[in-house]
Amino acid sequence: SYDKIKFLVTFVFIKFEQFTFEGELSLIICIILIGFFSFIFVKKKSLILNLISVYILFIFVINVLGIINSEINKKKPSNRISFISDEKYFSSKELEEIKLNKNNRNIYYIIPDAAITLEEYKRIYSSEINIDKIVNEFKKQNFHYIQNVIPSYTGTKLVLSQILNLNYFLNEINSIPAPNSLYPEILGKFEKTPLGKILEEINYDFYWVGNSIINCTYYNIELCLDNDKKIKKFFLGMIPNLRNDITTNYVLYNFFQKTPFFDITNKLFTFIKGKNSIKEIAYVENDSINKFIEVSKNEKFDNKKKRFVFIHSLMPHGFALSNYDAVVYNPDCSLNTSKPKKDIGMLSNSFKADGGAFVGYKTNYLCMLKRIKEFVNYINLNDPDALVIFQSDHGLKKKGIINSQEIFTLAKVPKECEKYLSKKIDNINAMRLTLSCATNQKVKLLEKRSFYQDEDGSLFEMQ
Repeated sequence: SYDKIKFLVTFVFIKFEQFTFEGELSLIICIILIGFFSFIFVKKKSLILNLISVYILFIFVINVLGIINSEINKKKPSNRISFISDEKYFSSKELEEIKLNKNNRNIYYIIPDAAITLEEYKRIYSSEINIDKIVNEFKKQNFHYIQNVIPSYTGTKLVLSQILNLNYFLNEINSIPAPNSLYPEILGKFEKTPLGKILEEINYDFYWVGNSIINCTYYNIELCLDNDKKIKKFFLGMIPNLRNDITTNYVLYNFFQKTPFFDITNKLFTFIKGKNSIKEIAYVENDSINKFIEVSKNEKFDNKKKRFVFIHSLMPHGFALSNYDAVVYNPDCSLNTSKPKKDIGMLSNSFKADGGAFVGYKTNYLCMLKRIKEFVNYINLNDPDALVIFQSDHGLKKKGIINSQEIFTLAKVPKECEKYLSKKIDNINAMRLTLSCATNQKVKLLEKRSFYQDEDGSLFEMQ
C-alpha cells in the first residue's frame, strides 16, 4: 500500500511548498502499520482480536481483488502492445553499402525538453528576441530552423520511446502501452530496439547523456560516456544495475513501482554521488548540452566506429519540486539563486501541481539558446561533417492559459538532404532522416501522424 499512502500524504502536503519528504513519511507510516498488525497477530492471543484481524484481512483481500478486476475491465490489458517493433529500416543490400562506406557521419540528436518555437516564445513573453537574427546566424553555420513542426506524440515518454522504434508503433486506438515499454525504461533494453539493432549492424556506438531525473546511470550504465563511467565504482553501479534488471522486467516493474524501492534507490544514489545538494547536482546535470561539451573534451571515442549521441537536456523545462529546490538558469546560464517567480500566471498556487514545468521557463529558454549556439560552434569546429538535430519532445500546455503544440526544431544535414527539412520532420521522421543522411542512403520518411494520450493511457490520433 506504499503508493496509496504516498498519494494521500502528497495530497495533504501539496500546499506546503517546502515539504519534500512524502516518500520518507509514507515509509514510516507503512512501518507503523506493519508493527501494529504484527502486534495484534503475534502478541495478542485473544480469540476475538484474532477473529477481527482475520476478518479485516479477508475484507482487504476481497477489496484488492475487486480493484484489480475493475482495473482489468477498464484498461483492457489485452490491448497492450509490445514495446519493440519489428522495424528493419535498412535492407541487406543497404547494410552492406553502409559497412563499406568510409564517409558515414556521426549523429547528434539533442532534446531541449519542452522547448516551444521562437515565434511562440516571443508571443507568450512579449520578448525582445530578434528571431530573424537568430535564424540567420544559425543558417550561416549550416543549421536550418524548421517551423510548424508538431511532435509525434504529446508526452516525453511516448515520443522518446517511439523514436527508438523508428515508426508510429504505438498507434492503435485505445491501446495502452506497458509501463516498462516506454522511455526511459526501454533504454534498459536498447540493444533490442530497432534503433539499437541497426546501430549495432552499421558499427555505430550509442551514447546517452541524460539529466538529473532520467539518465544512463539509473537505467543502463553501458550507454554512459566513458568519462562518466570512471566515477562509477562497484557499489555505485550496483543500484542502477539492479534498477535496470527490475525496470526491464514487466512483472517486477509493476510490483516494485508500488513499493518504496524506486524512491529509496533514488535517495541512496543521490547520497552516494556526493555531498552536493540536489539543487547543485540538478544545475549541472540538467544542463546536458554543456555537460556533453565538457565531458567530450576528454572523451576517448573509438575512431574505428561512428557514434550516435542522444542528449536529453531538462531545459528549458523547469525543474522544481518546491520553491526551495527550484533550479532556474539565468540567460547567461548561471544559477539563479533568488526565489523563482511565477511566469505570466502559468503556475498555479503550488509548484508541485505543475510539476515545475514553467518554473523559470523564460530565462531557461534564453540559456537554452545560448547552449545551442555553443554546441553549434563546438561541433562545427570538432566534428564539422556531423549530422545534428535539435528537437523538443513536446510543447507547453496549461488549461485556459497556453496550448502550444509546435516544437523547436533546428537541423544540420548534408546538402542533398536539406530538401527534406519541412514540417513533416517530426521526432520519428527526424530519426529516420538522420540514419539515411548520415549513411548516404535513400531517405524513407513516413506519412506524418500525431497522437495524444488521455489520462488512462489510451491513445488517440490527432486529425
